[in-house]
Amino acid sequence: MALIAYTLFLVLGVGMRVLLHHRRTGDSGVRVSNATARPAARLSNVLLIVAFLGTFGLAAWDTFGGLPQAWSPGRLGLLVGSALCVLGIAGTILSQHQMGAAWRLGVDETERTDLVIHGLYAYSRNPIYFAIMVFGLGLGLLVPHPWMVLFLLIGYLAIEVHVRKVEEPHLLQLHGEEFERYRRRVNRYVPIAPGPSSRRR
Repeated sequence: MALIAYTLFLVLGVGMRVLLHHRRTGDSGVRVSNATARPAARLSNVLLIVAFLGTFGLAAWDTFGGLPQAWSPGRLGLLVGSALCVLGIAGTILSQHQMGAAWRLGVDETERTDLVIHGLYAYSRNPIYFAIMVFGLGLGLLVPHPWMVLFLLIGYLAIEVHVRKVEEPHLLQLHGEEFERYRRRVNRYVPIAPGPSSRRR
């Protein structure tokens, strides 16, 4: 089940998004950091690759019966894990759709994009990453193993480094006070209805 969920995530949440974006804009939206990218971008990319290879490898190993489970998730754990994976995939797709032409996989610091603050982005500054975290929780329930926990934590660290050290400084440079007001009003990950004077992190 874990490998099926992961495959659906990669196909629908990554592959289809790139194809649709290219069809609508003529650009894949993929921005790969090069040797001149800031160190934080390179670090987050390395952490992301390690997390992906680890979690996908464990999901495949578990599916084909070779991975010894550290504990049994039980039927409830499998149901909850599957539901979280579905919610994570759906949230990723919806969040990407709401970004429209501003969607990017990675950051090009020479490029200007619109600041998206509608839809899910009115409640979370990073609903795509939050959906990925929800998917990761589901994956952890489907593949109950300490190594899976470790690789999921590495994936979370990759997101944190990218968001705090790459994306947010880039958006602040692009949009200035508009982004700063948005940052103060809307939570970084977990969707929470913002108040007019709330200060989020």
